[in-house]
Amino acid sequence: MAHTELAFPTMDISESKESLVVLGVLPPPTCAGAVGSAWMPGMVPGPPPTSSWPPEDEMEAGCGKKKKPRKKNFDWEADAEWRNDPKLPADPLRQRGIKITINEDPGYTWVEGDALQTLLQFYDNANVKDVCERVEVSPGRIYDYRFEGGNWMSQSNPSYPNRRRRAVVVVYVAATAP
Repeated sequence: MAHTELAFPTMDISESKESLVVLGVLPPPTCAGAVGSAWMPGMVPGPPPTSSWPPEDEMEAGCGKKKKPRKKNFDWEADAEWRNDPKLPADPLRQRGIKITINEDPGYTWVEGDALQTLLQFYDNANVKDVCERVEVSPGRIYDYRFEGGNWMSQSNPSYPNRRRRAVVVVYVAATAP
C-alpha cells in the first residue's frame, strides 16, 4: 500500500485501505486519543470518561489481583432466609466435619478431637443464636461458637470480643482409608 501511495500521490485510496483493514490484511491505523481496538477507520474517539476513581472501598490493594469475595457477617444478616435452612443431619454412613475459615492457605482449617464431638453435639441441639462457650480446639486456643442456622456457625474469641466472627460450616467429609 505504501508503494502505491508513493507512486500515485494524488490518487485517493482511503476506501481500499479501509477495506484491507476490515479484512485484517492491514493493521488498524493509530489515532491519538483512540482507545485500543475500539477505534475503527472513520470513527472519532469519544470524550474521556467523566467519572473519577472508584470509591476507596471498591479499589483493589494490588493491581491485577482478583477481589476476594466478602466474608459472611452474621450480625448484618439477622433475618436472612438461609437461617431457616435445615441442619446437616447425622448420618451413620457419612462422617461430618467442621471447617473454620482462616486467613492462611488453604483458607480453612478443620476442628478435630474432643472439640469436634462437643461442637457437633451442640450443633445438633442448638437453636439460632445459641452459644457454646469456651471450647478448647487446641492447647491455649479457646473459642465461643454460635449456631447461625442451616450448616453455619460462627467462631469468636472471648479474649477479643470486638473482632469479627469467623465463618464455620458443618459439612460431610470424604471417608479416609485406615
